[in-house]
Amino acid sequence: MTFTDSFKKGFEVLNKNWPVVAIQIAAVFVAMMGFVVLIAIPVVLVAVMFGSDLMQIIDNFSLEYLTRLITARHLTIAIIIALVLTIYIIAMALILFFVYGASCGVLAGSLREPGHGFTLKGFYVEGKRMFFPLLGFNMVIGLIAVIEVAVVATCYFLVLSLRETANAGSAQVGHFIEIFSALITLTVLFFLLTGTLSVNVYGTSILALRGGRVFSVFKDSVLFIINRPVAYWFYIVCIAGFFASNVALVIVGAIISVIPVIGAVLAIPFQLLLQVAQSYMGFLVISSVFSYYHGVTGGESIVRSDILPAVVEPTEPPAE
Repeated sequence: MTFTDSFKKGFEVLNKNWPVVAIQIAAVFVAMMGFVVLIAIPVVLVAVMFGSDLMQIIDNFSLEYLTRLITARHLTIAIIIALVLTIYIIAMALILFFVYGASCGVLAGSLREPGHGFTLKGFYVEGKRMFFPLLGFNMVIGLIAVIEVAVVATCYFLVLSLRETANAGSAQVGHFIEIFSALITLTVLFFLLTGTLSVNVYGTSILALRGGRVFSVFKDSVLFIINRPVAYWFYIVCIAGFFASNVALVIVGAIISVIPVIGAVLAIPFQLLLQVAQSYMGFLVISSVFSYYHGVTGGESIVRSDILPAVVEPTEPPAE
């Protein structure tokens, strides 16, 4: 399957399931509004109750400023607010993760069955199916990414220690070692992190298309990229297109913002449009990668009855 075919198929599948974009935007909006209503406003009210000036709070509004202000007056309340904030962030992250997993499942469903469209029931069922496997898989990927960054950073600082030794003999040699090691470190880190992210996306496609255990999916994803290196470069092309589109939109937004009068009027609508475009392009990357994997592997996946037991009770467990 060519890159162009994958993009076309991904575009077609995403347009058929466009509500996943709307649901993600709505979930992000609810999370932001919930933060304002449940966290920001109560914190401001507590600060005012302790005798702080409301206008001063508005002028210097930041979570750090409010935390410092309340901590100085009453440490217990500050601790309670910190706990509530932590719980809220975790809860919202899990909800957004559920939405992400459900969206991936819906997109994969349309790849398995071209006639399958979006339904709220199917979205919810896919969310339940994908949540825990995808959460465990992403935790493994996150741990690997942290280890990679730690190892590369350690190696870089070890090389910098050699620079100090080289500086004793020649400052030019020391500068060369510093620049060369920085370039090597950035290059290695780029390929390590993008490789890990590509394993993440292809692993997600495996989970969405045919299921499986976390470590089995991780192994299959790594082997798929090793046996087909072009899959990695396809992911890089997708990510490059995503970032290029975002940069173009940000530049357009900056140009609009400096236009007198009209810029102020169009600022809010453009920001909303920007959020929609970013969400759409993010799902387009996912849908295209799913399409590529599905096309290359010949559509190997679990059957629909294994995914929707509420509709058809499966007689055998899904194939690993």
